Amino acid sequence: MSREDNDWEENRWEDERWKASQREHNRTVKGIKYIFCGIGLVAIVFLAVIIWNAIDLERYNYERYTVEVLVVKREARNTDERDLYLLHCEKKDGKQEIYEINKAAIGERFEEYDVFREIKVGRYYRLELAETREFDSVYPCICGAAQMIDGFTEEESQEEEK
Repeated sequence: MSREDNDWEENRWEDERWKASQREHNRTVKGIKYIFCGIGLVAIVFLAVIIWNAIDLERYNYERYTVEVLVVKREARNTDERDLYLLHCEKKDGKQEIYEINKAAIGERFEEYDVFREIKVGRYYRLELAETREFDSVYPCICGAAQMIDGFTEEESQEEEK
């Protein structure tokens, strides 16, 4: 073998080793890219969940209060803008109150009419309410489950006496 053939053979092996190392380097770089893309995607999803929950929590960040009432009358009013589902109730002290069943207050899981239909006249209920300004309503809104009870509780009457 001549010297030129030997040089050519060495150059060919060097080229193949260089190409092999380049392929390995390219695979490593691609792997690192995929890892960083995956980490970035997870971070974006994580931030989106945090931001979405913060926005969602702000929507339900209102002050609730609970009352026990006797439902005296149910009323459905049709206005130009929407249907109003109203409950005329009496508190233990005899004070008459009107409460509204509002879609924004009860959330997306329930329909106003279904809740309205389930509440019976002449029954006692414990209601969670929110003020009118929270849901741009005419009357205080029912914003939680309407829990049927057997009558006014003694605890409420003791608190009223104080």
